[in-house]
Amino acid sequence: MIAKRLPERFGQYEKRTIPRISTLIDARFKKYGFLHTFNADEAAKALEDELSDCLSLKTSQKPPTPSEPKRTRFEFLKYYIAAKLASNRADSIIMLNQYLTKPNAEEDVDPLIYWKNSDEEALKLIAKKYMCVPATSCASERMFSKAGQVVSDSRCALKPQIVNALLFINQNYDLLNT
Repeated sequence: MIAKRLPERFGQYEKRTIPRISTLIDARFKKYGFLHTFNADEAAKALEDELSDCLSLKTSQKPPTPSEPKRTRFEFLKYYIAAKLASNRADSIIMLNQYLTKPNAEEDVDPLIYWKNSDEEALKLIAKKYMCVPATSCASERMFSKAGQVVSDSRCALKPQIVNALLFINQNYDLLNT
């Protein structure tokens, strides 16, 4: 029953940009972390846009500087290659395809450590942006409040396993009650 209700309850998160990119940038899941392929494709488009923006910021910070012209035959060619503007969109598509075609990371790999050790700078910056800890404590505060209601003065002798079971049932009651 819970397995049937999970897609209904959490399927909406696949349609939001931040969870989409976070799922795709997690090397354990990539496109396989989605229920619908349409949402995986939309996540790839959003990540491609992020990569393109990241690469455009990178190239705008380091404009090529012309060197003193030397009198060698191919010096002009070196200058033109250095001055050539890279197509950020094409680079982002290539980088994303390379990332997605790599094998997924093992399931016990910590995604933050994976990206810390990665040499893909643009994807590393995006992972840092989207895989951060949410700045809220509402869920934990609600759980402690509920625990205070479950373990009252008259129920202070409850075993920890019973308290955990009661809190789990209380937290997931709406999933069980259908």
